[in-house]
Amino acid sequence: MLGKDRCLRALKGQKVDRASVHPAIDYSYAAPLCGASVSDCFLDPKLHAGALEHVFQVHNDIDGLYVNLCLSPTVITKTERSGRDSYATDISGAVWRIPANDVGTVTSNAIVNLDDRRLKTVDPLRAGINETYAYISQEIKDRYLIIPGLTGPFSQLVFIVGFERVLISIIEQPEKLRKALEWRLAVALEWLNELITLGAECIWIGEGAASSSVISPGHYREFVYPYEKVLIEEMKRKGITSIVHICGDITKSMDFIADTGADALDIDHMVDLSDASARIGDKVVIKGNVDPRELMELRASEVRELCKAKIRTGQRGRGIVLSTGCLVTRDTPPENIEAMVQASVELQ
Repeated sequence: MLGKDRCLRALKGQKVDRASVHPAIDYSYAAPLCGASVSDCFLDPKLHAGALEHVFQVHNDIDGLYVNLCLSPTVITKTERSGRDSYATDISGAVWRIPANDVGTVTSNAIVNLDDRRLKTVDPLRAGINETYAYISQEIKDRYLIIPGLTGPFSQLVFIVGFERVLISIIEQPEKLRKALEWRLAVALEWLNELITLGAECIWIGEGAASSSVISPGHYREFVYPYEKVLIEEMKRKGITSIVHICGDITKSMDFIADTGADALDIDHMVDLSDASARIGDKVVIKGNVDPRELMELRASEVRELCKAKIRTGQRGRGIVLSTGCLVTRDTPPENIEAMVQASVELQ
């Protein structure tokens, strides 16, 4: 069974030949594997795509990987250097600090009001992911499940307006926040349609900022859930497999997230897998949740046994796709990725 077919079937709760292994690999791990810089991949979709393709020369038995958030040159209006760091200003006016050989993060925002009408149209996040996905060869896409990300409306606002402003608006400006989220939902739906046109069969909605580590279950229900649900309903209508990815400890919001109708839920390593399987395992397939630090630090034999335990626990309910509880780190030993596959094969 091809990795793509195995993972798609597993994400839908269907029978597979062995547990699907789809580590949350993106350019952080892929870049150094082929001798490229993480920061260069963050800023260059073609180089980014090449690094992702190279992963399968080393790990040809994994079932796929992710296309994660990055920037396209088409959305950058200015670049500067300071020491070893680069600073890129995107079309929303947000400034990204990009350390040497690391991922970029927003350091300041030009849009600071939720009623700023630029929030209806400005979109610095879409192009990098879509261009990278388009550069990946069809041969790779036919064999492996390449899952592009779509940043959810709540997290879009966090990138464009700033985390602190969005959190304060939950309390002080909830109506303005809802209006801004409606604007960003329209952007997300356009993004979804572009990915479908590019041939995506499975898409993950990234709402890392909506973690229970940051916002309450009630606030998730009010300001994240309704917009995720619309996106997922549209994916179902168009035959697209959906994954919700929320970083951190989502234990308190897990039942709500499972009710979005998503095919699968990424769960981070902070979440107890046994509890998740018991509570939501009949609603969604669970994808996770090996601790990336353990994957980086343990011996391969230890990783193999850890993954066997995860598979056994997660196979209750609709099943599990073995993955990491967040992105695979830059310095993870390749033999530990192989150990994840070996665990699945040995339990076959």
